[in-house]
Amino acid sequence: MKKNKVKKEKLVSARKLPGIFKKTYSPKKIENKIYKKIFIPADLELIKSIFEPHPKKQGKLFVPRDKQISKRQLKKFKAIAKEIKRQKASFKLIPFAATIGIIAAAVLLFISFKNVIAKKAITGAMQSAFGAKTELSSVNVEFLGASITIKNLQQANKNSPMKNLFQADKIEIKFNLTQALRGKFDAENIELSGFAVNTERKTTGELPKKEKKQKKQKQKSENSFDFAEKKNEALNAAKNSIQEVFAEYNPQNIINELEGNLKSPETAKQVQAEAEALVSKWKNKPEELESQVKDLDQSVRSVLDTNWGNIDDVAKLKLAIENVTSAMEKSKSLTKNIQSIANDVKSDSKKINALSSQVKDAIASDNALVNKQLSKITSFKISDGKKILGNTLDSVFYSMAGDYYPYIKQAADYALQAKASSSKSEKPKKEKKEKKQTIARAKGTDVYWKQDRIPKFLIEKISFSGLNLDAKGTDITNDMDKRGSPALLNGSYSTKKQTHKANVIVDTRTETKNPLVSADYSGDNFPIKFSTPYLGLNSSTDVTAKGTMGDDGSITLKAKFNLENISFSSESFEPKFAYNLYKTALSNIKDLDMEATAIFNGEKKFSISVDSDLDKKFIKALKKTADAEISNLVSEAKKEIAAMLNEKTGGVTEKISEFVNIENGINRQSVNMDKLNSLLEKKKAELQKQIEDKTKAAAEKALKDAGISIPENEKLNNAIEKGASSLKGFLNKN
Repeated sequence: MKKNKVKKEKLVSARKLPGIFKKTYSPKKIENKIYKKIFIPADLELIKSIFEPHPKKQGKLFVPRDKQISKRQLKKFKAIAKEIKRQKASFKLIPFAATIGIIAAAVLLFISFKNVIAKKAITGAMQSAFGAKTELSSVNVEFLGASITIKNLQQANKNSPMKNLFQADKIEIKFNLTQALRGKFDAENIELSGFAVNTERKTTGELPKKEKKQKKQKQKSENSFDFAEKKNEALNAAKNSIQEVFAEYNPQNIINELEGNLKSPETAKQVQAEAEALVSKWKNKPEELESQVKDLDQSVRSVLDTNWGNIDDVAKLKLAIENVTSAMEKSKSLTKNIQSIANDVKSDSKKINALSSQVKDAIASDNALVNKQLSKITSFKISDGKKILGNTLDSVFYSMAGDYYPYIKQAADYALQAKASSSKSEKPKKEKKEKKQTIARAKGTDVYWKQDRIPKFLIEKISFSGLNLDAKGTDITNDMDKRGSPALLNGSYSTKKQTHKANVIVDTRTETKNPLVSADYSGDNFPIKFSTPYLGLNSSTDVTAKGTMGDDGSITLKAKFNLENISFSSESFEPKFAYNLYKTALSNIKDLDMEATAIFNGEKKFSISVDSDLDKKFIKALKKTADAEISNLVSEAKKEIAAMLNEKTGGVTEKISEFVNIENGINRQSVNMDKLNSLLEKKKAELQKQIEDKTKAAAEKALKDAGISIPENEKLNNAIEKGASSLKGFLNKN
């Protein structure tokens, strides 16, 4: 068998070696320049193998130029040379000294002005944020002491420049310097003291006005939950529930039930049509007749009002009699016409009376039917388990949810973001493509003698006191997995009348079984006030509440209320007697226990339920009140039903009354004509008598002037009387 021939490696001259290997070195120099910078033993042996003692320079080492090496080894030598060059460092005293000097000057400058710089930075940032002056007496930054202290901070109010939005005597932050040098913020303690709000200023806090660039307003994301719709549904349910309670006692409902058996509305409708026709027929007659009577009265008024006793002119008296006689003829004609019209009206008046009786009988029949129905009401009936006012409480909590949910949602989003930012929750990074391996020094590794539990952001302790508020927090961080414990927040707020306490736990650790957020609250004398059309409430209450939030963003809130010294109110509604009963029943409720549960599950589903003893207490109070007032309730119902029936029949009553007024107007003109006729006859008789007396007196005077004695000549006297009588007859004819 033939043996496989081994390929001979191609050899090249040492002249092609990298320049670093072509130099001549002393043992010490080659150690520092080359050997110390090669960390792989095999590579070090390879390099040492090519160096030989210099034949001419004693104690020196070099690589002979005529030395032959393989191409494979040449590549290796080049790679080693590159690695050595990467580690090449040169030290020059003058540039190094200059650099150190600049750094030292910068450090000294920064140390000298660090407090000024910090003060300016804080002032500028706060003025930009609050839009008003920020004043502080001092800022002290201690790097070695690892603390920042701010004293006498005053932040002016943008909307009220002569007042401070808030002020603090001292703010101190103590941080871990070691962690700060590692690029982490580890606040071991934050303290805030002497905090106050709305304090007076001696100088204005207004900033000089600057031209503001118009920024595009971000559209607020619409709330995915329709709380308003749920609130309106609950209010409508409350309205319907209250109406149902009094439906059996509502006069209108009783009328609706008896509507098919009621006679008066239909009777009134028919009678009204007939009455309107009769009224239309005669409505203008009283005015026409009154005008005719007035015209006639004015035409003879001068004769009637003249004192004819002082007038001796018989011709004038005769003319007056002629005018009176003419007026009497007109008066007789008008009187005859009025009497004819009055007789016709009397005929229609009988029809009106019959129609009126028909309506009265129908109303009496309907009242009897309604009274029979109302007599069946002997007690107030309502089921004990009925939900009445509870719907109103639902609407109140839907309204509250609509007001506060955006803030709850925002806090929930922050918690979810904190959960996502936890170190163990980070998404795996994409694997990078493998690069060709190169010979290089391995990267350095930070070695800790204990586990690193300091995240990039950490507030170990924070406390606040002032304004009756005492609050503390621990382990507030962006990476609770690394810290190994949840964030704890607790606080209390106390006044003369109230005490509020709250505890919050936020746990974003990956492996925890705890909720993402859990919180509890307790408070006493907490004011609760709301107003709806059917129920308003003003009270103080003790509250205990708990809430949790899961990793999926679902939120559950539960609260218990113990209300005392309650003051209820309600808008008025019909029927009035029902409102009075309702209001009286509410006034008898003095305390109330209530529990509310709200669940927000995802972006579309939510539910709010309210359990209370309000309906139970209200039904009990309402029954007691209504049973005691049942007779008054029925009596009020009768009055309201009577008023409603009168309203339905009121139109025909008005028309009948209008016809009666027309008839009276016509009869009144007939009476006026009788009076005028009497005056005319009386005036005519008076004028006739006056002419007769004047004629007789003239005759007597003529005889007397003739020397004839009237008593001595009775025949002549009789002749005079006979002549006067003939004259009277003539006057009567004319």
